[in-house]
Order: sequence, then C-alpha cells, then structure tokens
Amino acid sequence: MKNKTGKLICLTITLFFTSFLLTLFILPLRMDTFLHSAVICIIFFIALTPLYILIKRSHHEELEKQKQNNPYFAILEKIPEIVVIHQNGMILYINQTGAKTLGANTPEELLGKSVYHFLHPANREQAKEGVKLLEEKSTLDLVEQRATSLDGQEIHLETITFSIDYNGQKAILSISRNISLKKKAREEQIQNEVKYRTIFEYANDAIYLFGLDNDGMPLNFIDINQIGCERFGYTKEELLAMTPLDITSNDRLDKIQETQQKLLEKGYTTFEGEYISKSGEKIPSEISVRILRLGDANYALAISRDISERKKAQEKIKQLAYTDSLTNLYNRKYFKKYLDKAIGNPIFEQEQLAVLFIDINRFKIINKTLGPHIGDLLLIEVAKRLKLLVSEKSLLARQSDDEFSIVIRHANQEIATELSEQIIYVFQHPFIIEGHKIFTTPSIGISLYPINGKDADTLIKNADTAMFVAKTKGANVVEYYSDEMIKKNKRKMLLESALRNALHNNELHLHYQPKVNLQTRKLVGVEALLRWNSNKYGMISPGEFIPIAEETGLIIPIGEWVLKTACTQNKQWQDEGYEPITMCINLSARQFQQYNILDKIANILQETNLEPKYLNIEVTETMAMIDLEQSIEKLNALKRLGVSISLDDFGTGYSSLNYLHKFPLDVLKIDQSFIRNINSDKQSAAIVKAIISVSKSLDLTVIAEGVEIIDQIDFLLSEQCDEVQGYYFSPPVPSKKLEEMLTPA
Repeated sequence: MKNKTGKLICLTITLFFTSFLLTLFILPLRMDTFLHSAVICIIFFIALTPLYILIKRSHHEELEKQKQNNPYFAILEKIPEIVVIHQNGMILYINQTGAKTLGANTPEELLGKSVYHFLHPANREQAKEGVKLLEEKSTLDLVEQRATSLDGQEIHLETITFSIDYNGQKAILSISRNISLKKKAREEQIQNEVKYRTIFEYANDAIYLFGLDNDGMPLNFIDINQIGCERFGYTKEELLAMTPLDITSNDRLDKIQETQQKLLEKGYTTFEGEYISKSGEKIPSEISVRILRLGDANYALAISRDISERKKAQEKIKQLAYTDSLTNLYNRKYFKKYLDKAIGNPIFEQEQLAVLFIDINRFKIINKTLGPHIGDLLLIEVAKRLKLLVSEKSLLARQSDDEFSIVIRHANQEIATELSEQIIYVFQHPFIIEGHKIFTTPSIGISLYPINGKDADTLIKNADTAMFVAKTKGANVVEYYSDEMIKKNKRKMLLESALRNALHNNELHLHYQPKVNLQTRKLVGVEALLRWNSNKYGMISPGEFIPIAEETGLIIPIGEWVLKTACTQNKQWQDEGYEPITMCINLSARQFQQYNILDKIANILQETNLEPKYLNIEVTETMAMIDLEQSIEKLNALKRLGVSISLDDFGTGYSSLNYLHKFPLDVLKIDQSFIRNINSDKQSAAIVKAIISVSKSLDLTVIAEGVEIIDQIDFLLSEQCDEVQGYYFSPPVPSKKLEEMLTPA
C-alpha cells in the first residue's frame, strides 16, 4: 500500500510540472501566455487534490486495518511506553502513548515526520550512529536521550532499539520510557544532597545525627560536622563512639526524659542546655532537634548553637536592669518584683509590710535652676542618706526621677512612722553640692499590707496616692493611705464618665510619631498615639485617661477604634500615592488578653484592605509575660496573619530575657529611660549596647525610643541601631502634618 501511494504522489507531481513545461515551450513566450499556462496547471493540480486525499485516506484505512488484523499492534497501543517504527528516519508508526508524549492529538499527525526532528541536537548523531550499528546487530543497548515535543517541552527518555521486518522491508523499532520526572527527582536529590552536605559541613552551628531507642533516648552519634567536633573538643571518631548524653551537663541530664518525651510527642523540640567539652568547659547551647524516620528506626537530627555570648549579654542586662544607673539603688522594676515575692511567699503569709513612697520637694525647681548635673548629684546624696536608714528587713529603691520607695518587712504602723520620722530628720540638714547649699524636704505616703492592699500593684498605687496627698499638704508630711482618699479621686470618676462618651462625641483622634531609619534618615513607619480632646475638660493627658480606660474596660472599644482608624489612614496614604510605610499600634494588656483579638485584627485588615505587612503590633514585655504560653501562641498566630511584632519598653525589666528567643518577634524597642542618659551614664550606655547585641544575635530590628539630641543619634549610629523615634526628628503630629514628611511613591 505504501508503494502505491508513493507512486501516485510522484505521478501527480510529474504531471503537474510536465503540463506546465509543455505549455511554456509550445506557446509563444509571452507574459499573458505564462500566466495562462500557470492558471491551467493550477486548475489541473486542484483537480488532482481530491485524488491525493483519497489516496491518503486509503493509506490510513489500510494502516488501521493492519492494526486491527495484527494482534501485535493492539499490544503496542496498550503499553504505557513510547513505541515508534521508522524507516530511513521517517515515522511509519507511533502508538497513542508516544503521540501524546510528543504533544500530538493523534498518532496520524506524526506519521511521515522525521524521527530525528524530535531528538535533541546533542542526541541526533548518536541516534544515526545507532542505526548504522543495527546493520550489524539486531538490538542496541538501553540509552538515555532527550527529545522535544511539538510544544517545545524537553523530555528525557530511556530507549532500547531493535531492527525489525515491517511490511516486508527492514525498519527500526524504538521503545522509550519517559523518565523526565525520575530524572528531575534524581537531579533534585543530588542538589539536595549537595546543599545538605554544604550546610552540614560549613554551618556555624554544630549539626549532628544520632539514633533513638524505643523509649526515645539518645543512642550513639551517627554523623557530626567539623564545627561540632571542634566545639566539643573531640575527634569525629571519638564522638561516633559516644552518645549526646556523654557530653551533656548533669543539670541538663535531670530534664532529659521530659525533653525526649516532648520530642516523641511533637516530632521536634527546642531547648537550652549545657554541653561539656573534652577540656571540661561548659558550652551554653540552644538545641533544636527533629525526629527522622528512616525505615523502621527513629533517628534525630540536632542543630546546636553556642549561645555563650548571648548568655553573657543577658546576664549583663539582668544585672544592669535591676539597678538605677544614677544612684546604684534598686530600680522600680526590682522593687515591684521584691514586693511581689514577699507577698506571695506562703512562709510570710501572716507577715505585715509597709510600703513608703518618698517625694523630694522642690526638686524640679532645683533641677531647673542649678541644672541637671546638680540635680543628679543631689539625688545621689539623698540615696546615700536614705541607705543609712534602711535595715536588712527593708529594701530601698529609686522609683522615678525624684521619688524613692522603701519596703519594710515585719512592719506595722508604728515602725513605719518611726522610719518616716528618721527620714524627715536627715533632710533637715542641707545638702552641700559643689558649693551649693541645698535645702529640700520629703513628702511621704504609706500603705500597709494587708490593710491597704493584698498585691504589689495596689500597695504601690495606694502609697503613691498617699504621697500625692502629703505633697499637697506641704513639706515634711507623712500620710497614710485611707479609704477617705477615694473622695479625692473625683476627677478620675468624672473623666471616666466623660470617656464613656468620647467615641460617640468624636473627641478621640490619633497623632502619628515617625520612625526613622538611622542609616538613610528615611521615614519608614509611624506609631499611632491616642489623643483625647474632651468637649468638657479640654486636652487630657494619655497618662491620665488610658489607665482609666484600661481599668474600666473602655480600652476594648477604644482600642478597636484605634486599630481601624490607623489602618484606614495608612491605606489612604497609599491610595494617595505615598510610598508605603508601616503603621505601628500598641495593644493594651486587656486587648491582648481578648480571646478574639486575632479575629478582630484580621477583620479590620480585610475591611480596610490594608496588606498585613504594613501593620506592626506592639506589645510590652510585661503583658507578654502574664501568660507565657498563651502569649507565644497568640504572637505566632499574629505572625501567621502576616503582621510584624514589636516588643515595646524592652530593658525596663528582665523577666522576659530567658524567653525572648521563644517570642516570634521582628522588632525590639529600647525604652527611652535608657536612651535619656546614654551619653552621660556608663550603665545606661552599657544596657543599650547589651540590648542591641542581643537583638542582633536574634536577627531583630532595634528601635530606640525618646531620641532627642544629636549625641544620642551618634551613639546609636556607632552601635548599629536600626531605627529611632523621638523629638529629635518629630513629636507626634496629626495626619495632615505627617503627610508633609511622606515620600511620594
């Protein structure tokens, strides 16, 4: 059939060209004759076209008949491999699988095409050489080839080739398997192995693989990288004969069962512990372990990071964070911690305590008149005199600028009164400061435990209230807290009533304080700050109304309004063509503790159409430590939502340092109390340096708050602080004023 078809095609072409040439030679050579001859030939060719189609259809039907009559074709059609029969490179047969793989809808589309057309240029000569070899032997070995489909896709094949008899003529049968996916998987595996070995050997952390027994306890090391050998001081051969327990400190061994149980339950765990090197050196480490299931056995892959420097920095921060940098007394954070511990200790459940708050009268006038330097020296001298009066049963702290506090253990009102009289007495003598004779007096407020409060916050608040009352009465006054003082809080109650209507009356609005990149001096974000302009009382300080909102629960609707307003404003700036910036919003403790706070934030982002990456949520370390596990869970959920997280007021306490690496933070904010004195006080500078060091080790962005002078800028720049905010660049301003600082996109 093939020969007949070929002959008819050749005859058709011959007749066409013969008629055309005869017309040219017989008729005079004129242009109209030429055109006349061409028209005749075209008509003749068109007349022969149906004959050609008929012949081709006859060939197709004959081929189909052969497939139906020959059971081998049926087999070839069903196998999942690519089957091609070709002769002199021309495809005579290809099964459905092959046609589909090469991008054709039917096998007929590929019949008559060159098989070499589909081979990658690099494989064509190899294929032609193979055809020559088939003249000597009937089968070629399995080879890998690359082919290209009709739509240009590269296909990797494994091909075996045979010499066969096809319709009485010698032809070639190729059977190919599509190994593209297998090839890709193998290449990816090789790449992954290369990456693994590269990471394994060149990582800065110790990485090791060890076995686990049926109870999840560590077995011998199976592999360990070079840095691990160097860190632990053993050769690789020595370590492969040991288990991780052999180099674990005794303190950590007591917790190993608890750790391995968590590992078995979750499949992974992270913890801190100490390894002991061959020389006996303790190596504080952060260890992340994950279970690998290989066959029927469990293995563990561990990454151990040396956190010696981080621990040193943390210890330094702990030490410095407890101490007031000016007077070397304990600070207010430690004072509260000490009071909490004293009250919460069941051994002292029946113990009485006295809390004294001492205010230095006229200090602000002295400071303003003689200068901050003299003011600081005065506070140092006050601290020295007070320290002489404090016994082992008492604790003295600097509460704020010109306020000191004392806790007296085993104290009643009589003992508290006696100490107060001694304090007043020592203030009767003037303070001699660089030739200045300075007279000042104390005002003392006292609260008693458990009469005036059963927790540290209440006792501190009540002592502070009593001190305020004493201060209003004049110098050298001692005032005990009493329920009668509640009457003096009338303003607070009036403000609470007015605050309940503030949202409805549109009295609340937001100001925005810029955050500036210290390197580029470019505005990269703003912090939204709440302001209240009461129709009845005028401007109310946030320090006055926010605690009221927090206590009464009004902070919940107000906080939601702040979130929505700030997100709407940020999206509006973007829509107006300004370069996108991050909007930072403080969450209060009550807001953060809401069970549905995540849903509220997600809904507000959706309503305002603000991308989550342009929202930064700020939480304080104090609120984060109220319920550690819940805080970590909520912060992780916020991260999954796409917003970034800042830890605000960092450095004012130490409680979160041990857990800092567990929080999914992006930003660490240094409290302005440390920034204020970084150029004049070594301890403040040391704290800031230590905080920046810890932040860098945790890959966190560092923001310094309360930056007001160029000397602070220079210091922070030298220590590689990332961002700053404060009056040096701008105070909090309304939205329209801030737009003057924004950069057009």
